[in-house]
Amino acid sequence: MPDNTPANTKDHDENQGEKGHILTIEELGWAGPIPSPRTLQQFDDILPGSAERIFAQFEAEAAHRRRCEAEELRFRERESHVGQFLAGIFAVGAFGVTAFALHVGAYSVAGLVGTTTVLTGVAAFLNRKNPRVSSIDSDDEG
Repeated sequence: MPDNTPANTKDHDENQGEKGHILTIEELGWAGPIPSPRTLQQFDDILPGSAERIFAQFEAEAAHRRRCEAEELRFRERESHVGQFLAGIFAVGAFGVTAFALHVGAYSVAGLVGTTTVLTGVAAFLNRKNPRVSSIDSDDEG
């Protein structure tokens, strides 16, 4: 007589577990600040008003980003003006030293300081970059 105890029906149980079951996994996502309209509708179905909250958050983040960018631009302009002012003070001081050196007869010192000051100013002027272009270039690299 065949033994039908659970220990002896192993093959039967294994085959039964493989029949009629299909597992489907679906993963949804989006690239960008706002989900697709279908996803927004699904959010709204689960929690009414959530689509509006998502848009409000996106708008707040965009406004914050624009404020930060405007503040950075103002800082860069101020930094540039301070640098130009300090460079002007340096140049006036260097030319004062040059004039004093000429007055006391130290012609080699006057020539060295005057020439260095003029060459530094010319080099700074020639190497000056458009701030908007260099800012865009540095953003593309990062």
